[in-house]
Amino acid sequence: MKKSQHQKHEKRALKIIKEHKRNKQKKIA
Repeated sequence: MKKSQHQKHEKRALKIIKEHKRNKQKKIA
């Protein structure tokens, strides 16, 4: 249970990083 919760959090963090990177690219473009 603890492990799955950690995975969930990691997935969310990855998603946030991905969106952040995309926004950065948008600003440059």
